[in-house]
Amino acid sequence: MRKKGPSGPALSSAQWHPRTARRDFDYTRPWIFGHLWSLSVEEQFYFLWPSVLKRWYEHRLAILVSVILLVPVGQALLYSLRFRGGSIGDFPGVAGHLAAGCLLAVLAPRMPVIRRHSAILMLAAVMLIPLFAANTRGRTLLLVFILDPVLHLSIAGLLLHVVQFPYRILNWGPVVWLGKISYSLYLWQQPFCSDPSLRSGYMALLALAMACLSYYWVELPMLRKREKKVQESGTAPPVIADVSASAA
Repeated sequence: MRKKGPSGPALSSAQWHPRTARRDFDYTRPWIFGHLWSLSVEEQFYFLWPSVLKRWYEHRLAILVSVILLVPVGQALLYSLRFRGGSIGDFPGVAGHLAAGCLLAVLAPRMPVIRRHSAILMLAAVMLIPLFAANTRGRTLLLVFILDPVLHLSIAGLLLHVVQFPYRILNWGPVVWLGKISYSLYLWQQPFCSDPSLRSGYMALLALAMACLSYYWVELPMLRKREKKVQESGTAPPVIADVSASAA
């Protein structure tokens, strides 16, 4: 992966606004490992957040809320300093996304029921906010300080909603199976489907086959090993209360 091209002006660049986060990669070569940036962010998340929340467990809510509130300020500062895309693809730029997910995991057992009308509004936000063009200073600030946090909290709310109200289509066997291998499929689709000349049904089937091998031979054994350690330690992750009966 090779980046090229100048960075845009602070808080007013159509080329570098955060929603598109276009980095001008060299598209003359297959973008085989183009998703490694997100994997590196995840690895930082797995190392940093558990240690922080374990060390200051009593202050976990304050830490998570502070991160969600401070990330937009940091992004605005990075834009003013002419960082490419406001560092949207780097760990500081996505810390708010990760904090929203952590906040959901911490508060899920105590969260109120999210009714269908609220879920519809959240779904509308998830679908429409990515279409917002932050191509001026004011629109960029609106996106960074308002729309992006709304987007992330809406995604978290939708996740909680479908747990509280299990929809039949989402619990259909093939959909459940696809969800189980989805992370492995995400890892393997890039090498097989990144090049436009390779985007055929055969390559998609190869990516699916590799995802199955990865899930059943690597991911699933590791998950079982983790569950065994959890049982041996006598601890268990928090369970979201089943309120599906109230959906009727």
